This record gives sequence, C-alpha cells and structure tokens, in this order.
Amino acid sequence: ASKDPVSLDQPFHRVSYTAHM
Repeated sequence: ASKDPVSLDQPFHRVSYTAHM
C-alpha cells in the first residue's frame, strides 16, 4: 500500500513540473 501512493505521487509531481515548464 506504501508503494501505491508513492508511485502515483512520483509521476504526478513530475508531470506537474514538466507542465509548468
């Protein structure tokens, strides 16, 4: 269950950063 939220948080944050750029 720990990997589920972490995996989703990692790609989501990365996409947000790329979209901001």
